[in-house]
Amino acid sequence: MVERTPKTIYYCWFGDGELSATAQKCLLSWERYAPGYCITCCDERLFDIESTPWTKAAYAAGKYAYVADYVRFWAVYNFGGVYMDLGSELVRDITSLCETYSPFSAIEELSKTVNTGLIVAAPRHNPLLAEVLDAYDSTQFSDDPGFLNDHTVNQMFTRVLEAHGFVRENRGQNVGEWTLLPSSAFNPVYGFGGYHIKNDTYSVHHYSASWAEPKFRTKGKIVRLLSPFIGRRAAQIVGRTIAEIKHNGLISGTDNLIKLTKNNVKQPTNRR
Repeated sequence: MVERTPKTIYYCWFGDGELSATAQKCLLSWERYAPGYCITCCDERLFDIESTPWTKAAYAAGKYAYVADYVRFWAVYNFGGVYMDLGSELVRDITSLCETYSPFSAIEELSKTVNTGLIVAAPRHNPLLAEVLDAYDSTQFSDDPGFLNDHTVNQMFTRVLEAHGFVRENRGQNVGEWTLLPSSAFNPVYGFGGYHIKNDTYSVHHYSASWAEPKFRTKGKIVRLLSPFIGRRAAQIVGRTIAEIKHNGLISGTDNLIKLTKNNVKQPTNRR
């Protein structure tokens, strides 16, 4: 029998910034398409930033997105529930999905990584999430651009899943007790005419990065501008390239792009 995921949706918001119009729109969609769920904000009041070396260092560096990377796993591991980024706009009721699959997450169309920003849902004390937290706890945070590119939340989670058999392909996969849904479910293709919503689509993801570092905000603006004309895949490549060079210079930016495309060395993980 599948253990039910608690009816709580978590999101993270650190720093002094105000919620964007897109974020507020997404919150309203959660209220509509996740009836009966308690929506909880993980911020400085709920989570002790000083409690882990990773979050302490990331917060001190102003890298709030990397604080949120850790805290999402902390929340779902300790309390159980659903996590989504504030860019995830639900377009279909997720109640039956969360009752059918537990735990589960979703694959990102472009990178073929598992993206918890789209959604991650699990009962509390899931052992694989404990491995992810161990990976963070055994890694010393750095605000070096190369380190940041190599330690995105997608990479950290996907590496742990790969150790259990996940393959970086955009198709539904079962890894142990985890169900990993294809991108059509939470990350539909965006191209001519807008999002290509299918019968199995539950949300669309707006990559606004409204409180991320300037580089990611630049990329997000370019992606939103170009996607209707050249498709999201090409727009993300162009956006990432322009953002890296604009904010890090030609040499460092190019070096970061090369590092980003290489296979990353898997991080050692230990069970709690």
